[in-house]
Amino acid sequence: MNRGRTYMALATATMLGLAGVLELGAWAPTPSAAATQSMPAGMVMAHQPSSSQSITKMLHRSVVRIAIRNFAFGPTKIEISPGTRIIWTNNDSDPHTVTSVKHIWASDALDTTNTFSRTFRTTGSFAYFCTIHPFMHGMVIVKK
Repeated sequence: MNRGRTYMALATATMLGLAGVLELGAWAPTPSAAATQSMPAGMVMAHQPSSSQSITKMLHRSVVRIAIRNFAFGPTKIEISPGTRIIWTNNDSDPHTVTSVKHIWASDALDTTNTFSRTFRTTGSFAYFCTIHPFMHGMVIVKK
């Protein structure tokens, strides 16, 4: 692709709100058939990592940050110690939520740059997802 076409593609993607999807190395989970029906026309999700994705260990930290970017939580799976506060920040132009699968917690819809935080005091595995985009999911594992 020549430089002019590349700039045109990026400009078009930016106008459509898809610039983040075009970043090199960016990924987002592949949406389910039901989730795809609610996606904007022409939206293409990037490569999904394998289901055996590694766990990011961030033990013995008081605060850990998770970014919401390109319709994905990053890191997706995280291991922390009890008492750690996680702060999710929405870096997408679309709103997202951070909602526990077991209804333990739920954020409001987070607009761009908005944050949601929760302190994890008990051990266990806590799956969460975005209620607006149910193909987005993450896991917090709390271990001593």
